[in-house]
This record gives sequence, C-alpha cells and structure tokens, in this order.
Amino acid sequence: MAATMISVTPARFNGQTASWSPSITIQPSTIPNSISPPLFGSRLGIAHLLIRCVDNAASVLSNEIILLTLMKETTKMGNKKQSTNHKRLLKLLGSKDKDAATPDQISEFKRIFKRLDADGDGKVTLQEYINRSKFKNKAKVRAIFNATDRNGDGVMIEEEYIENRTITNEAKEIFNKIDKNGDGILTEQEFVENSIIADKDLARQIFRDMDVDGGGELSLPRYLRIWDNWARED
Repeated sequence: MAATMISVTPARFNGQTASWSPSITIQPSTIPNSISPPLFGSRLGIAHLLIRCVDNAASVLSNEIILLTLMKETTKMGNKKQSTNHKRLLKLLGSKDKDAATPDQISEFKRIFKRLDADGDGKVTLQEYINRSKFKNKAKVRAIFNATDRNGDGVMIEEEYIENRTITNEAKEIFNKIDKNGDGILTEQEFVENSIIADKDLARQIFRDMDVDGGGELSLPRYLRIWDNWARED
C-alpha cells in the first residue's frame, strides 16, 4: 500500500477559504453533534472527509489527525474573529474603551495608586495592596490584585492600575444601568430589555455569549470578569 503525503492549507467553511491535496475530497456537511461542539464550535461549518484512492491503491489516512488539523485551523480563524467581535460588542453596550475615564478620574486613580505604593518605588506588591486596600476580604483583594497585574510579575504599576480601574468602573456603570431592580444579578430578560442595544436578538446573543455556563443570569463579579477579558483582547 503506497504511502501518501498530504499538505493541508486553509479550507472553505461557511465562506472561509481553504484548499486540500488531491488525495482528499471535502464534501460540505456537518460533523456529528457528538464531535463538533467541543472541537469546532457550533458556528463553524465542518467538512465531512471522503478518502479517495490514489494510484489505484487505498490511502490510509488518520481521520483523527485530519480533524485535529481542521480544529487548529478553524480555531485560529475563529479566535481572530472572536477577538474583534468582543471589542465591537462592548462598544455596542456603550463602552468607550480606554477613553472611558475622564482626566479628573485619571488624576484620582493616580492619587490612590500613590497611597497604595507604601515605599514610593512606583510598584505595589500584593502585601502593600492587602495592607492599604479599603477591602477587608483578603480573597477579594487578591482577586483584584491578580486582575490588575496583567503581566503576572507580582507587582502592580500605575499604568496597570489605571487601566483596570477604567475598565472596571465603566463596566459597573453599564451593569447598574441594566440592573433596574438593583439586585446585583442580570437575567437575560433584563439584559435584553434594558441594554441600549435596539436589536433585541443581538442583545440576547451577547448575553448568552457572556453567560458562559448557561445559567441564565450574570452576577456582577462574573460579569466583570468577562467584561475585563473582552476589553483587553487585542
């Protein structure tokens, strides 16, 4: 049985282009539900692979390897699209991104940072933050510190602090406008009815994208984590 070399370059999935070697024919269809969601996501049209004979000899190809290649290619394309979309979705909800903080607010953030920076070296350690934070819950303080320390070097600098405060303050402001009953929980109905997005179907889809565990509601801490991740995407 002759060995067949194959080369895989991007293929066509729902308008995304790609080509395959002559030894493989791609027939548009859908991978079974038991396979596609964890690998490719529900929105990607996946191809059903049909192995052809080459030089009158059956080519033995591993479907698993081919599927893995497909997964990597579609994940790259999907992640790139997803990053762009998340920024756009936040803007639709009213985000001004880095322009959300006013000059007065930035000055206040700088003042607070200097107070947190006990030794004045321009860096705030976790211990400094614990000692000088207004929050008494150490677990909460650590979570805030870790969210602010984006490069994970164990210290918080002024730029990181200002960025985190800007993102968080804006996210909270938008959350509170949507949370009309003030219970600290957003349901899908609240989100759809009270967000500034006129297209209710789009608003519903944004909520479901944020509601990653499918629980049907978003607490403020969970909402802030998702907003923070989306806001910092490239």
